[in-house]
Amino acid sequence: MNKIIRLIRKKWRGIAFWLFYKQLFNKFLLYIVKDAKEKEEIYRLRYQVYCEEYKYIDAKKHPDGLEIDEYDKYADILVIRDKEGEIAATVRIINKSVLGFPIEKHFSLKYPPAMFSEGNVVEISRLIVAKKYRKKHLVIFLLKGLYVIAIQIKASKAFCIIDEKLYPLLRQLHVPVNKIGEKQIYQGVTFPCVIIISEWIEDVRKSRAFQSFFTYGGFEYQEDHDKYVIH
Repeated sequence: MNKIIRLIRKKWRGIAFWLFYKQLFNKFLLYIVKDAKEKEEIYRLRYQVYCEEYKYIDAKKHPDGLEIDEYDKYADILVIRDKEGEIAATVRIINKSVLGFPIEKHFSLKYPPAMFSEGNVVEISRLIVAKKYRKKHLVIFLLKGLYVIAIQIKASKAFCIIDEKLYPLLRQLHVPVNKIGEKQIYQGVTFPCVIIISEWIEDVRKSRAFQSFFTYGGFEYQEDHDKYVIH
């Protein structure tokens, strides 16, 4: 009887999770930014958040009000827009290049250097959720977008620099993020991490609710516009 009750509770949590986010995130668009003017809009938002709001980055280095660095040349930008067209959330995916990755430059890593050259490796950074959506957990749909794109580009590993508030949330969402170095002050108190994509896929498969969310539901691909509708 107890086993049956646990199964019912587990099933209900999955249904509740799905209904909650289906209602909350109706009519959002998620896509990779390709237009130069859109990129400039995101660079301006990054300046407002990273330079002015949190002061992680010296505003004097960006007198034009655009937070952009050398890695953006090799990066893709994922964005979520609301039904009014405003940016609700965004994140950057840095691809492998001659520059390496920011995580290598700013942290002492407990990780073999050769692992950065094995397979299709990326680094996730500049995660921003607009102020009016910070209580609505849009980060969950950014994760879904990252999950879908990681599979599409056949990424093997995703490096990231995160703080202690985000780490437990990622774990709860079946993201196998693992620390690979000690925390230090870099854009706040943060520590370096890695996500093995094959482990992420396997962890998602262990939960029926998350498998449905990450793999099937929530997105509708619009081929004509190369965008996903969140529903």
